[in-house]
Amino acid sequence: MKYIDLISDTSINELFEKIDYRDDVYNHGMKHALNVVDNIEKLGKLLNINSEELNYLKIAGYLHDIGRADNDENHQVFSKNFVFNYLNSKIDSVWLDKILLAIEKHHEKENVSNLSLFEHILLFADKMDFSYKRLKVKEECFENNILDIDFMIVDNKFILECRCIRPFLQDELMNSIKYQKIIKRVQEFSSKLNLDYEIRFE
Repeated sequence: MKYIDLISDTSINELFEKIDYRDDVYNHGMKHALNVVDNIEKLGKLLNINSEELNYLKIAGYLHDIGRADNDENHQVFSKNFVFNYLNSKIDSVWLDKILLAIEKHHEKENVSNLSLFEHILLFADKMDFSYKRLKVKEECFENNILDIDFMIVDNKFILECRCIRPFLQDELMNSIKYQKIIKRVQEFSSKLNLDYEIRFE
């Protein structure tokens, strides 16, 4: 199955509409899914991920929160079960297993060093959806001040670049609890790549 075929499936779109209806500030519906896929595409290009693997990473990214249509609290389990039933006859079992494990582990907090690169890319792409494009409701929060993000590797260093809407807020952003969580995720991912890391505000 190709990612391009997935995004035109009306049954999936109807589930996203159900998630969007229930959500408040933070979007977990289609907007979030597309943002995560965009992050996966950026990381795939940066890490030279082959087209087949990138296709399945994008499918995992698009469907990782689909279980929220039924249950928010245990959505990883509901997402995994839905994806198994939906993809079981559509893709090779090896790729299906990789997708299911990545979805199951996309909220992992303690044992990230045990994740495969495939699993870690999904987790990281999900956690890096923190620009204003994620928000459903405008309010004063960390995300509201971030215009966009990008990833680079320069001189053996993994770089997260945050483009701010108002650059003079940099000190305030860096002192926020949200920023501390982002630092942790960037540290973990750069360690997976055996690289140092840097976070930049532009």
